[in-house]
Amino acid sequence: MGREYTFLDAGRSAYKGEHLDAKGELARFLALVDEGQIERGSTLIVESLDRLSRQDVWTAVSLLVQLLNKGIRVVTLADRREYTDPKDEQSLILSIFILSRAHEESSTKAKRLTDAFSKKRELAKTDKKPMGQVCPMWLKLTDDGTGYEPIPERVEAVRRAFELVIAGYGKHTVARMLNAEGVPTFKSVKGWGSSTVSHVVTNRAVLGEWQPFSRTLDPARKKRQPIGEPIKGYFPAVVSEAVFYEAQAAVAGRRVSQATKQSVKFNVWQGIGKCIHCGSAMHMVNKGKPPKGTTYIECSIGRKGLCESHRLIRLDHSEAVFRLMLARLDSMALVKDSGAKLARELKATEGRLLEQQEALAGYMEMARNRQSKAVAALMFEAEDKIAELEREQERLRGELAAEDAIGFDTFMQRLDLETYEGRYRANSLLKRLNVLVFAGREGFMVSEAGRMLFGVAYQNGKAGYRELSLWPKNRQLPDERLHVAALKVLMKAGPVHFVAPLEAGRAAYALEEERAQEWYDSLPDEGQSEPFYHHS
Repeated sequence: MGREYTFLDAGRSAYKGEHLDAKGELARFLALVDEGQIERGSTLIVESLDRLSRQDVWTAVSLLVQLLNKGIRVVTLADRREYTDPKDEQSLILSIFILSRAHEESSTKAKRLTDAFSKKRELAKTDKKPMGQVCPMWLKLTDDGTGYEPIPERVEAVRRAFELVIAGYGKHTVARMLNAEGVPTFKSVKGWGSSTVSHVVTNRAVLGEWQPFSRTLDPARKKRQPIGEPIKGYFPAVVSEAVFYEAQAAVAGRRVSQATKQSVKFNVWQGIGKCIHCGSAMHMVNKGKPPKGTTYIECSIGRKGLCESHRLIRLDHSEAVFRLMLARLDSMALVKDSGAKLARELKATEGRLLEQQEALAGYMEMARNRQSKAVAALMFEAEDKIAELEREQERLRGELAAEDAIGFDTFMQRLDLETYEGRYRANSLLKRLNVLVFAGREGFMVSEAGRMLFGVAYQNGKAGYRELSLWPKNRQLPDERLHVAALKVLMKAGPVHFVAPLEAGRAAYALEEERAQEWYDSLPDEGQSEPFYHHS
């Protein structure tokens, strides 16, 4: 007696051909036949012929004929028939009838299920009627089945995860902190993991949105594809839009700066500190504990001997510079509650703006592949939303700038660079402002959106400003690389001074610049010494 094999394709669709893909058992059987491990003359026993395939009739019949041509006898138990000869016309006609009926049944069933799902989805969109018990794990179906309600302890866990991410912690650290705090998980007895944290803080269901998906749109990849626009208000929202987008900005900020290691003191120079000689990132380096050692910032390639001009800069000295630098930038959100609220609203608006820009890019790609009135309408709608959000962005920026006035001493007293969260907020704000700071033995040059603003240096145990030259020949050229321009401008800057301005903030400094420029423009063209921006 020959060897017996058992093949079971449990839960795999013969209508979609899933049993013939790489994981299908029928595909394994065919491979064994091709390899000769299942020899000619072997018998394949199936419950019925439609177990071989429920695909379209020609695909299904071709599969049957392929088996018969390879010498495989097919026996069906339901009707006790044998298929042995591919040239047997009676058997071939019968198989066509059986397989055609099977495909039609499956096709009709699939259409009914699709139509039923479409109707449910439409009711979910118009009446917010629940599709069933499947919902985010911080919610549950109400007892009367008319909606969803929060599970209080799980919602608190979600909000705590958002709070920690916004504070600047990475997903691995957030998971460890949630476990250390004893925050209950949704289902796993093993505690919080980084993937769960990531799923929670990027899931738009926390805003109450539900995105319907379908597998039928991409059967080859079996990848869930979104159907239509997300349905807003389908679930109860558990965090505000401002909180959600602030968390997305935090995640994106860590991704851009490639922050992976978590330290007790957040590196305020992360993603903004650059070497003034080569433009490489400045990294934090621990050289031991005081009094013999301390922590420094250092050029990342200088550590490898590839930047000859680099030097170690003490972290505490650089942070004195950092504090003084913040006083001349748009940093009121760090010390004023109203400014912080406006900053959160601005982040939310910028997050929505980015979403619409990405959606528009997707519609434009669709339009390139296929002309459609529906796609054109979506493009126009996205463009209108982008224009509206850009206006809102400008309004919030204007209001935030109007908040930019506070006494210098008060600013310094309120500024928090002691806690991890405070340091992270300051770093995130500078990234949003497109601030880069170029550091070297000559001092620090502060730039915003590619424009050199002012210099800062640490001398005689304290930080002071270096004002830029007003002479055009000593200013930044349009096409210069930023670190090259930074070094040139800093070398021509004025000496270090320790006169603090009366007011902190970008608006106060902008007024200072404007007055200095007016003063310079009023000077005669000849016989003047090199001028610098005035300081209070």
